Amino acid sequence: MLLQILVDGPQSATGIHRQVVLIKRVSLTDVVVTKLPKNAKQKTLEKAFKEQGTLAAWEATAWAKKLVNKAKRANLGDFDRFKVMVAKKQVSAAVGSV
Repeated sequence: MLLQILVDGPQSATGIHRQVVLIKRVSLTDVVVTKLPKNAKQKTLEKAFKEQGTLAAWEATAWAKKLVNKAKRANLGDFDRFKVMVAKKQVSAAVGSV
């Protein structure tokens, strides 16, 4: 038996459209949009999402910051990766000499 849930972004704010997702593919967080009726319309969800500052609360979490840093690293060019490597070596040498 596969358990499914209805997930909604809302798409205008997060890019996630309303869809059915298997529950094993979902990771729960502490960020919640409260006081919504079941099967709320897109308009109602967007309003509650903005009023409660849900996106700002998510962006303040360590998980979101890690995803942003991972995306930045994935978009680095060769020379940028080289600069990161040199900077890591310099930090390591400075910490090791203390």
